[in-house]
Amino acid sequence: MINDLNKLPSYDTLILRLYAEDVPDVLLLHEIPQYLHGRGKYCPEEFKNKFSVYGHLKNLKIKITSNYIEIDGSISKWYLGNNIQHLSLSDMKKCVEKLSSELHLPIEKAHVKRFDLSSCLVMKHEADLYLTLLGRHGRVFPRHEPDGIYYDLSENDQLLFYDKTVESKGMVPEEYEGYNLLRYEKRFYNTGIRLENLYDMNYYICFVKDWIEKYNDIVKINNITLDCDLIKGTESLKATGVLTLVALMGGLLKIEQQINDNKKMRKLTSKQAHDILNYLESLNNAKSGIVTINPLISELNETIESISSILSSNFY
Repeated sequence: MINDLNKLPSYDTLILRLYAEDVPDVLLLHEIPQYLHGRGKYCPEEFKNKFSVYGHLKNLKIKITSNYIEIDGSISKWYLGNNIQHLSLSDMKKCVEKLSSELHLPIEKAHVKRFDLSSCLVMKHEADLYLTLLGRHGRVFPRHEPDGIYYDLSENDQLLFYDKTVESKGMVPEEYEGYNLLRYEKRFYNTGIRLENLYDMNYYICFVKDWIEKYNDIVKINNITLDCDLIKGTESLKATGVLTLVALMGGLLKIEQQINDNKKMRKLTSKQAHDILNYLESLNNAKSGIVTINPLISELNETIESISSILSSNFY
């Protein structure tokens, strides 16, 4: 049984750097490699006096130079053995304490270069069915890859949706067996924070609210109902005509991408493209009867809304 708190997003992949200046009494290259397994050394030809040591702590990749130690990998897999179950804030703090103990360093002081906040959403149907209904995010169109869809929002933000059931090859914790798992992940880059901030409740609330808001900002592709009985005047006639064209062109996302491509090729001005995209979005969201909300999108929206309610109930 999956309880409500386990539905909240939690931390997964981290890239951390603890600089020598943060631990002035420690000689990183001389004292820390002994705690790693699978150690190796890299020495560039042009800088033979400057070398790096590589190794692992289970699934975490570790790089050590004279200037810093870098840690890269899934913190939830390291601590829980998987990245499907929820890693609570208290668990996150214990995880950092354990990592500090194993490396004999104050890892809580490490600078966070990247962290992922994600949740496995339990859905009624296979994840791929929901992915086809996610449109653009502002001016950013989803990038479809074999493993899922990506939104490259900026150099600091990326969204990712994929089928966790497939990605995990069925190796899921017992309480998740038999479920369809849609993974929604937000990657934060160049964060400017330290690791200890991640298990601070106020920071966590802000991160989850951003995770929710970024989902809400995605255009959801609704169903088009081509029914002449819904035409009540010239405006609904125009809307029906445009939406018929949208359907013939392969759907909202496809025609919007074509508009965006025409702008890039300068066949349309930025204003023309902006006006057309806004008009298409208004038709997609109109409560006219011509467009109806896809039940899968309703389910996905309700799932995200329930996470917002759980956050409010437990952290405010």
